[in-house]
Amino acid sequence: MVEIPAPFDLRMRAVEEDGEVELFVVPAGTSVSEDDIGGFLTIEPPERWRDPRRPVLQIKLPFFLVTDEPCWVTQIPPFLDSAMRSWPGSMSAGRFPLHLWPRSLQWPFEWDDFSRDLTIRTGEPLCYLMCEFGDPGARPDLVEAALTPDLVEYRAGMEAVGEITDDIEGVWREAESRRPKRLLVPVDNA
Repeated sequence: MVEIPAPFDLRMRAVEEDGEVELFVVPAGTSVSEDDIGGFLTIEPPERWRDPRRPVLQIKLPFFLVTDEPCWVTQIPPFLDSAMRSWPGSMSAGRFPLHLWPRSLQWPFEWDDFSRDLTIRTGEPLCYLMCEFGDPGARPDLVEAALTPDLVEYRAGMEAVGEITDDIEGVWREAESRRPKRLLVPVDNA
């Protein structure tokens, strides 16, 4: 299991009025400028919410993972950390094949208690990643990856896939057919 820490401070508020929900960034408690916040924070369209009264937001984290070995990653809430228990909703868990989808990590959050702000502090755990390899005893070895031309091109083909189709599994099959044999090149070897 790998812990993913919050890269910045963020404070948000949800307000419901006449059946409509609006989300606001609260400048006091947020370390990212208003000009930059749109680059990493998105609100999912209501048709993608599980419940029409529970908005879902996504925070694009400033890093991604890549591996050449078959590996499935399950992203789960940081259940061992007390900060998570103060959130006004829940982080949505998910699972994806990392060897086929070297994507930027997203932090999906479903808001259900509008009486409380969402407050995240730099360094607090946002989520855990459980990595599953063919060998049950294998452990991830984290290294900084070089942005090689092959990796840049392959990632570009996967970047907005969630916005284009809900058939993610079909995209994974296509990705597997066009994936270069090697995508992970440690920075030290580049």
